[in-house]
Amino acid sequence: MLVQKKKISKKMLILWVGVFGVALIAGLFVYQISTSTTPNEGLTNTNSSFSKLPIPKDFGKDVFADPRLNDLEDHAAVTGMTEQYQVRVAARGTIEPPENLELFSNSFGGKVFISWSPSATDVTGYAVERATSGGSFQQIAFVSKDVTNYEDTNVINGQSYTYQVKSVVTHEKNRWNTIRVDAVTSGNDGVSAETASSSGVLISFASDDSVVAVKVFRARNGSSSLIATLVNKERNYLDTEGRATDTYEVIAFDQYAESDATQDATVTPKDTAAPMPPTEIKVTNVGDGNSVMITWMNPLDEDFDHVKIYRSFKQGMLGTVIKDERSNYYLTSDGSCVPIPTDQTERAKVGAFLTDQDGNVLETDCVIDSSSTSEGTTNYYTLTSVDRNGNESATNIVSPYGRTNPFLP
Repeated sequence: MLVQKKKISKKMLILWVGVFGVALIAGLFVYQISTSTTPNEGLTNTNSSFSKLPIPKDFGKDVFADPRLNDLEDHAAVTGMTEQYQVRVAARGTIEPPENLELFSNSFGGKVFISWSPSATDVTGYAVERATSGGSFQQIAFVSKDVTNYEDTNVINGQSYTYQVKSVVTHEKNRWNTIRVDAVTSGNDGVSAETASSSGVLISFASDDSVVAVKVFRARNGSSSLIATLVNKERNYLDTEGRATDTYEVIAFDQYAESDATQDATVTPKDTAAPMPPTEIKVTNVGDGNSVMITWMNPLDEDFDHVKIYRSFKQGMLGTVIKDERSNYYLTSDGSCVPIPTDQTERAKVGAFLTDQDGNVLETDCVIDSSSTSEGTTNYYTLTSVDRNGNESATNIVSPYGRTNPFLP
């Protein structure tokens, strides 16, 4: 009984302390109001230092409409900041090389993008040089001084290439255009192009001591490319890849000077992009109790090689590979899938087949699956495309229950 009374006494004490605190606060508030001469005097007390602070003219202005924050030029003027520009003073008589050489190859490969920063000195243009497999550098392009990039499309995927760029100062003395091979009169005195006895085309120039360098360009199929830069008064060049149908352009210079090369860089172009999948896929029962005919339409990718076929006895599973090479069947006009004749004469009778450079028939559009199948079984097939670099189209199987994850394609 004594314990119960003690608990009640503590509760009463806490309650009275709370009531006293509330009363004290209320009394102070009433006293402040009663001592004020006007209702707003407490906010406009002239003795308050707060009231003496000046109110900004743009008080309440929308910060997003303030030009000092949205206009960089005005912002720079307000803050007293400005941009800075740099230039390196080159030694007299020197030719500064370009800087910041960068290489890039896309996921399809087949080309390399080269870029650099311009030279600090006034130049005529830039010479792009390339080396392969530890060999010496050869000039592959010459661009004007306003150009700071080049696209090299004469590359093979999987092979490493090293590049460097030089600044060049030149003065052109003479130019010969449209030099035809073995022409009796080419209209270009002093320059000739003749079929070499061994192979290629031999280009010769008349002797001229004032010429210090010569550039040779070959034109073929509507495009022209630099094939040689001759210095040290060389007067002959053998184009081992030249053809009788090619035409040539020759430029002679009486001034030709190069800078040191940029720091070289190496890249290996690779094709990592998957081809498009086959389309219009049909799987039908042949009717003999153990064979299935599969037909499709090949994708249009330039590097497409063949269709790969998976077979499973369970829905949603890839299963095992039953075809991973070019098909030896073809679809006839009456819809039959029959083997391609191995004899060239017989093959010619049924029609023309596209072949690769080795004479092998390219991928056709059907195949017969008669392995490990039996009456009453249900087979599930998945077809993908494979390119010449081994890249395969997607193997993700669409769920029979639809798209269960809304965040996946």
